[in-house]
Amino acid sequence: MQLVRLIVVAIAGVAALAGYIQEGRRLQIIKQMSGDKARDFYEAVRTRDERIMWLVAVLLAAGAVAAVVKELAFSPTMSSV
Repeated sequence: MQLVRLIVVAIAGVAALAGYIQEGRRLQIIKQMSGDKARDFYEAVRTRDERIMWLVAVLLAAGAVAAVVKELAFSPTMSSV
């Protein structure tokens, strides 16, 4: 169980670092653009990121529902006690 926790923390750390690096790269790209192009680029990236966050949220919710259903369907009943 400790290994699973370590893996989850490592994945979260790598994801945070990757997000930080990606934002720095986006900022460099935006700095080289004119105002209108930079705003359009920013809005396009923001829209894409919001769609990805919705997808992740839906997948996590589906996983949570599946875990609850599995637990309810396959848990031992109290009637045998």
